[in-house]
Amino acid sequence: WHGSPFNRSGRPRRAIAIHYMTGDARFDAGGDHIMKQFVDLPDGAPMDEAGAHFPSVCRGGVPVGVPAHLSA
Repeated sequence: WHGSPFNRSGRPRRAIAIHYMTGDARFDAGGDHIMKQFVDLPDGAPMDEAGAHFPSVCRGGVPVGVPAHLSA
C-alpha cells in the first residue's frame, strides 16, 4: 500500500509513510489500523486531540510551525 514495488534486494527497506487527515477526522475505535496503538481517545473524538504521533500541520488552512520541543 506504500506504492513501491516488491523489495527484491534481500536488505530491509527504509521507508516513511505520511498520511494526511482532514481537520474534521474522528477516531474510529472499531477500526483496525497499525497506528491504533498510539491513540488514546474515545470513539468519535477528533483526531486533532490524538497527541504527538498525529501532529497538526495546518489549522484553518494555515500551516502551523514546528513545535517548540522539536525545534531546539
